[in-house]
Amino acid sequence: MNGTALRRMAVLVVLTLPCVVHVDGGADVAAQTKQSAKKTDKPTRSAAASDTLPRGVREMIDAIQSAVQSGQISDLDAAVDWNEMKPDLGPQFVANPIAYWKSLSKDGEGREILDILAMLLAGKPAVVPLGKDIENNRLYVWPAFADTPIARLAPSETEALVALTTAESLKAMRERDRYTGWRLVIGADGTLHSFRPD
Repeated sequence: MNGTALRRMAVLVVLTLPCVVHVDGGADVAAQTKQSAKKTDKPTRSAAASDTLPRGVREMIDAIQSAVQSGQISDLDAAVDWNEMKPDLGPQFVANPIAYWKSLSKDGEGREILDILAMLLAGKPAVVPLGKDIENNRLYVWPAFADTPIARLAPSETEALVALTTAESLKAMRERDRYTGWRLVIGADGTLHSFRPD
């Protein structure tokens, strides 16, 4: 083999070598990407829950959480005033929700009510179908286990229930086998339908 032939062969080997490395490396990268996709193709439950809430519901939650973060029950006026009609707050019509919530709160300032709202919204809601209106045919109910018999609650739900109620109320709920604590209901359009104990 003469010098020219050897030079051509050397050039061919040098040009081919990166291609071989690239193909092998590409195969490794493709395999790693596929494995990573398998690990990350399922979103976390908390992210999925917030992503699936309609815009109106998220906006109402933001209005409520602003009041919770401020620590001022009067800041819930923004959430209440969002509605054309007053939300259902109890067995009797409530003309002044802020004064009513203050009267229910042990501290007289409504902070207990804000704490309850914070605990409710920390959990995932149940989605309840309502009517045939395509754009507003769902209600979002906190806590998600509000309509589940107490005896059938999962351990995590029982833990959430204990945080939401007193030992005395919990005993009564277990005897009735139903949740009778605070319930928050928001329509798919963001309407605050109800915030009251059952």
